[in-house]
Amino acid sequence: MARPKQDGLFYFSFDTDFFYADKRIKRLQSKFGNDGLIFYIYMLTEIYRNGYYISWNEESAEDAAADLGFKEGFIEQVLAYLRGRSLLMMSKLSTGGTTITSPGIQKRYQEAKKGCKRQIEVDSEIWLLSEEETASCIKVTHNSSNSEKNQSNSEKNQSNSEKKPIKESKVKENKVKEIRNTAYSCPEPEKPPQDSSIQIPLNDNSFYVVPLEKIDEWKDAFPAVDIECQLKRMAAWCNANPKRRKTKKGVQRFIVNWLSDNQDKGGRFYSGNSRVIVHQDKKSDSKGELESKENLIDDEEWWRYGPNALEE
Repeated sequence: MARPKQDGLFYFSFDTDFFYADKRIKRLQSKFGNDGLIFYIYMLTEIYRNGYYISWNEESAEDAAADLGFKEGFIEQVLAYLRGRSLLMMSKLSTGGTTITSPGIQKRYQEAKKGCKRQIEVDSEIWLLSEEETASCIKVTHNSSNSEKNQSNSEKNQSNSEKKPIKESKVKENKVKEIRNTAYSCPEPEKPPQDSSIQIPLNDNSFYVVPLEKIDEWKDAFPAVDIECQLKRMAAWCNANPKRRKTKKGVQRFIVNWLSDNQDKGGRFYSGNSRVIVHQDKKSDSKGELESKENLIDDEEWWRYGPNALEE
């Protein structure tokens, strides 16, 4: 009996300087600890076990969290970092599915398959390497549904070309050539979202990693506010007040309310390094002058009544 085709790998090469050569790996460990490294290695093993990519959805994230014992939301944070640094790339297919791979992963995959006696067929919609980068053992093709349609169309063209004028047959031949040429074209990978280094702790002990595009949006909406400074203050406040941290759904509203208050009232509540609220008591003394009292309040009262006092 012939041995069944095996597109996946039983093992893959792992560089001995994995922890030192790439600064992105160092930052990954610094940002997420050893759990971040474990998740990245886990993704590599899952991809190579399947071949050169892996299908990804909500259930995949839940399975990974269960396999590794991670809390809800942690995998999404690490995955966003890996995508932002091009260590992994996520692409949506025309069929509606989502895949995860990267050019580096595909280069190591084809190196491992060079000793294979047969050609390895890969999907042009998923394969990221150019024709020059692709090894001779790799055959880039369309998916099965498209190839069947192309074959049926070419058969119809051949039968109709015998009956129709030469000019029309040439036009159809050019169309067939265009279809064949597109088999080797690489789709432009989806540009991953860029995240900032600011993380706001949430009530489930996960983090909201602030996207750079959101920072630009808030800068336009609140021109009088130092957005990065205020976001770091929010993160510090959430660290100091774990019982008052926000949920995933409510964190953006929390940020917008905070920035809106600072836009309208910023600077009025600060006096040196002290937090001060000034109350004007309009009481006339014997000389008819007004008295003003300055009442210092503690941190809890400040966050309750100051510009950052928001709903829990």
